[in-house]
Amino acid sequence: MALKKNRKGFALVLTVLILLFLSLIVLHLLSLIHSDALSQGYEEKFIHSEYLADACIQDVVANLEENEDWEPSDWGTQFKGWPGKEYPSGSGNGYNVHKFTSVDLPDGNRIVRFESKGYCKDVERAVNVSISVTKKSDGTIIVKVFKYSD
Repeated sequence: MALKKNRKGFALVLTVLILLFLSLIVLHLLSLIHSDALSQGYEEKFIHSEYLADACIQDVVANLEENEDWEPSDWGTQFKGWPGKEYPSGSGNGYNVHKFTSVDLPDGNRIVRFESKGYCKDVERAVNVSISVTKKSDGTIIVKVFKYSD
């Protein structure tokens, strides 16, 4: 009779231990799922900030194609304290130009160097860019990005 009581107690303890073990596995899996979701959110913001940094470069190139003497201050707007733009408006995301320098070459061409920064929420992406600006005799302005680095 005493042996049967011990068996019942053992089965209860074993059941509790198995449930505890399974609960720990489920909690660990939930933790992994949560951290993976956070990681994907950061990666998405990083990609968006990279796109915004590239949009800044395209905006600068377009402005230089229109006016070879263009400077970031010609934008007339600022984003996070530097010449730039918020995109889309009211989102808190955008881009700006840092460390803009321009060198006029003896042949009449121009070299422009700057740091393009894209911002998506709390993630920032910066790209260093060098651009050549050439004005042809017919008035056409040719703008080429010749250096692009992280």
